[in-house]
Amino acid sequence: MAARRAAAYAARNSKKHLSTNFGDEGYWNERYGSSAGDSYEWYLDIDVATAILTPYLETEGDKSSRILVLGCGNSAFSAELFGLGYRNIVNIDFSSIVINEMQERYRHCQGMQFLTMNVLNLGHFADSSIDFIFDKGCLDAVFCRTDGVDCVHNVCEQLSRVLVDKGTFISVSYAQAAMRIPHYRKPVHFLWSCEPTNVLNKEKDCSYTCFICKKDVEKWSPAADDAAEQGSSSSEEEEQRGDADGEIEEEDDGEGEEGKV
Repeated sequence: MAARRAAAYAARNSKKHLSTNFGDEGYWNERYGSSAGDSYEWYLDIDVATAILTPYLETEGDKSSRILVLGCGNSAFSAELFGLGYRNIVNIDFSSIVINEMQERYRHCQGMQFLTMNVLNLGHFADSSIDFIFDKGCLDAVFCRTDGVDCVHNVCEQLSRVLVDKGTFISVSYAQAAMRIPHYRKPVHFLWSCEPTNVLNKEKDCSYTCFICKKDVEKWSPAADDAAEQGSSSSEEEEQRGDADGEIEEEDDGEGEEGKV
């Protein structure tokens, strides 16, 4: 029954809103206001989405890891993670309508938060306070804005700020890798590496791109680059001094040999 309702919800909205600007808050409030009680998974089913994130949670974190889910909507993804034992989950969405609904729906999930928040302003979070960040379609929606490119850059800067060193940001997109890599792979700005991989939906009839971004301050910070350049310059200067000393010694040896003659 739930599956049929979700399918009908998806069909209704896809037909009605093909040309809608997904970056508009008003659109989402209207959409969620007319679909109270529904649950919808963008791009990937819960099982597939969970299978993407949990290997990183298991190998690089623990049950207490703080997880931030961007543009949570009315997805049951976070509830699935909660059921696996992850309690420190923060879900954000700029639609107060859906956040109010989700707070009520999952009020029994102690420790899991739902906050009304625009991904363009993450000032609520302290620096290096999030271990893992998961996005499934939220940044795609931001790209739909007329100023989408600038907005996504701003979002990524904020995500990098709140992400702990060695933390992981995962973004699932409908776009091909070549369309997103120029915007995500900016290590000097975001202090992370970014590698794309393809992932199929549950029916295996549609492919999406999953971007794995790993923050590494030591590797990508300007200070590290400056130190590396200084080290390289010092080595070159040492080599140059060594070569010069060798030339002087050779000249001295030559003069000595002539004196012996």
